[in-house]
Amino acid sequence: MVSEKVRQERAEQLRVGLEAVKRLEGRKAPMREWSVMANHVFHIDREDGLEDESTAEFYEFTEIQKNRFLAHAREDAAFAVYAAHDAYQEICRARKLVTVSLLLNVVVLCLLSYELIG
Repeated sequence: MVSEKVRQERAEQLRVGLEAVKRLEGRKAPMREWSVMANHVFHIDREDGLEDESTAEFYEFTEIQKNRFLAHAREDAAFAVYAAHDAYQEICRARKLVTVSLLLNVVVLCLLSYELIG
């Protein structure tokens, strides 16, 4: 079990990492923030290990099985990163499109109101 002190240290490390990204980028940088958070989770998983040695038997695999699981895990992780990145880009494009649409609607509304008044 992880002590409260260790949890607080980890939370502080994450906070400092995220603040460093914001300072270095000077703007919102979600991909870099996600990278810092993923790295943080990786270190937590690596350091914690199994909490109960009695469950170790359940996790014993052959080298071939371990390699296959590792390869699939890496493939899944890479897919998730690229899928998240693509989704983020689509959201950014949609946000721009909505902004342009709003501006066009305002212009059309102004022209219509000018025609009705004038």
